[in-house]
Amino acid sequence: MVAHGELIPRKPATGTETPDAPATPLSAEEMAKLKEQVLLLEKDLAKKRGGMHASQIAILKEAMSGNEKAFNFWLDCKKEQDFDMKGKTATEFSEWKRTQIKTTGTNDAACAGFRLQIHFLMLVVLDSHAGTPAQQAEVAAGAAAYLEALTAFCEKEENLAKGIMGSIMNTGADPNETVTADNIQETLAKVREASSALGGDVLDSIFAKHLKLDGSVKQKNGSVSNAGNIDEIYDALILEPLRKKKDAAGIAAAWTRRIEQTARVAKATKVDEIEEEYAEVKVPAMKFSMYRDQWTAGQQKQAGAAMMALISANPTHQDSNDWMEELKRLTSSAE
Repeated sequence: MVAHGELIPRKPATGTETPDAPATPLSAEEMAKLKEQVLLLEKDLAKKRGGMHASQIAILKEAMSGNEKAFNFWLDCKKEQDFDMKGKTATEFSEWKRTQIKTTGTNDAACAGFRLQIHFLMLVVLDSHAGTPAQQAEVAAGAAAYLEALTAFCEKEENLAKGIMGSIMNTGADPNETVTADNIQETLAKVREASSALGGDVLDSIFAKHLKLDGSVKQKNGSVSNAGNIDEIYDALILEPLRKKKDAAGIAAAWTRRIEQTARVAKATKVDEIEEEYAEVKVPAMKFSMYRDQWTAGQQKQAGAAMMALISANPTHQDSNDWMEELKRLTSSAE
């Protein structure tokens, strides 16, 4: 027996211990081969996920097809995430469900909000696999339909419209606060994230977690997951493919629709000061971006004249100096 405080003697080496493996750096040829294997693994993983996501997309399409279906899908997701996974009983879920059927289930606005989240989640999944022009066109068409549905919903829901203004004006309005000419800047600065109105990052939603999409969807650079950010959805899913094709007519049509829809959202807030701020600040900025896209797509003559007219008509706009520098840069690079 070892006395307290004494060290236990080491066992003698038996010669069977495994020594530390020596460092074995890869040669250039081995590294190139490993890199090739990693890329093949990535393609194989994407193919497997594509097959898996096809069935999940079908589930999402079905769930977004009506308010009742969206509500029932939400119930299924809540049961799994908030009851089954947390060890709650079937009785607890049944009691909770009865209450939700009477409250949330009869709330058309809440159910329509679920449909929008589900619709956008489907778009995000589709976009993650869109590699061909046809697939990208499908995503763009889906995004256009989604944005029209979102705009129409804002026209019915004043509070949502105020929240969505955060994605349109890089600011947000507290839907519960009265906005006046005196406090508009302070009010609009309070909320940056419009996403709260539609549940935040759609890949972190209960729908994505239920379908295990939160960890399996790999988004592309520049893609979006915020269901309430109209600007980012237009830029990443609709305009970017048109910019790559230098489709001047398509770009003009998309920007025109974007300005028209965002104007409807601003009007839906029923706050004169927000409408005025939108018209005076955001609309000219969007028009300049449209003209710049048209210039890049090959319509230099028309776009250059339009940019000059816009700058001349808005000498005190907060972005007028930046516009002037951008126009000088474009004309210099064209020499």
